[in-house]
Amino acid sequence: MKARSEVHAHYTLDTNWRSAPGMVNSVNKLFSQTDDAFMFREIPFIPVKSAGKNQALRFVFKGETQPAMKMWLMEGESCGVGDYQSTMAQVCAAQIRDWLQAGQRGEALLMNGDDARPVRASDISVLVRSRQEAAQVRDALTLLEIPSVYLSNRDSVLKLWKRRRCFGCCRR
Repeated sequence: MKARSEVHAHYTLDTNWRSAPGMVNSVNKLFSQTDDAFMFREIPFIPVKSAGKNQALRFVFKGETQPAMKMWLMEGESCGVGDYQSTMAQVCAAQIRDWLQAGQRGEALLMNGDDARPVRASDISVLVRSRQEAAQVRDALTLLEIPSVYLSNRDSVLKLWKRRRCFGCCRR
């Protein structure tokens, strides 16, 4: 928070150039529900618009246009965090398996207007909060014989900003 308060100019992008409008709208709606979406009021969520070129993007699964964002809740009695994360990793992996198999049959399609192509593994990414969650998702995918790639930048956003700021001072 100190780093943010020391900077007077804050730069943001007002357009998401890569995502479908449904995803952009879903993220905007989800994170606009509270003033402390990122745990601190000092770090605001700033809604963005979707790019005009992406207005016709959508995902169709077994003939039905899918919602851009889907959330799962675990049924039954409450459980510990580890059990919950493990179950959600398994649910996530099963959903990915279903999409990939349907893509091979031409039943899971990425649409751009009238143009369509089957979903491929390279179209799918899973965002997690920690290495532990990443390992759980990777393990669940491995059990279903789905290869995966793990990519991590362990630096926090603030550490990266401080490093760039320091580097900028050194270059002057």
